[in-house]
Amino acid sequence: ARPGQTEKYQPISTLATIRHLEAEGFNLHGVQVTGTRKVERQGFQRHVIRMRAPGTVAKVGDAIPEVLAINSFDGTSAWVLMPGMLRLACLNGLMVGMPWATIRVRHAGDVLPRVADGMRLVASMFDRIAERVQVYQRTMMTEDAARDFAERTHALRWPDATLAPVTPHKLLIARRADDADDTLWNVYNRAQEHLITGGQAGTRVINGRIRRSTTRGVHSIGENVRINRALFTLADTFADAA
Repeated sequence: ARPGQTEKYQPISTLATIRHLEAEGFNLHGVQVTGTRKVERQGFQRHVIRMRAPGTVAKVGDAIPEVLAINSFDGTSAWVLMPGMLRLACLNGLMVGMPWATIRVRHAGDVLPRVADGMRLVASMFDRIAERVQVYQRTMMTEDAARDFAERTHALRWPDATLAPVTPHKLLIARRADDADDTLWNVYNRAQEHLITGGQAGTRVINGRIRRSTTRGVHSIGENVRINRALFTLADTFADAA
C-alpha cells in the first residue's frame, strides 16, 4: 500500500488475486495496466483483469462473456466488478453499463473470497444481459435513428464536435461485412469499435489550417469504462424506444 493509508486497507497483489480466482474455477483471459509517468504511482495504478467464469452462457450475441475486475492500490478506489464481452470479430472488449451489473468490494477484511463471490454474482447476470442483446439484435434502426445514435455517441468522446477529427457519420461505417446490417446491435458495435480502437482518418482545423488527423484509441481504463458504460446505456435507451 502507499504511505498514508490506514491499517484497515488490505492491498492484495494482482497475482494473488488471479491465483485465488483460478482456484475458484475462473480462467484468466487478459490483464491491462494503465501507464503512468508519476514515479509515486508506479505499481499502484489502475488495472483490469478479464476472466471467464465456469458454467456461464457460451456467447452473448457474437461475443464471449467475461467478468472484469478493475482495481488500483493507491487507496482511491475499491474493486469494481462488472460484466464485459469480447467480440470475436474484432477482439474488442465491451463493458456492460447496467447500474445493477456493477459490484464494489472494499479493500478491507478478507478481500479475496469477497472478490470471488462478487465475480460469481456478476457471472450470474449473463443470462439477463443476453436477453437484452437479443432485443438489440431484433431492433432495426432507421437512418434517422442511426444518425441520432452516432451523434450522441460522438459527443461521448468529443463534447465539442468542432474539435473532433471525424464526423458522427464516420462512426457508422462498418469495418467488416458482418457488421453492416442496421440492427441496433450492429450500429452499437460499429460506433463502439471506432470510439475505443481509433484509427479513423479525418481532418482538424488548427490555427486556421486544415490538418490531416487520425483518431486515437482509448488507452485509459477509466475513460474506457466511462465510454463503454455510457454506450451500453444509450443502446438500451434506443431498444426501449423502438
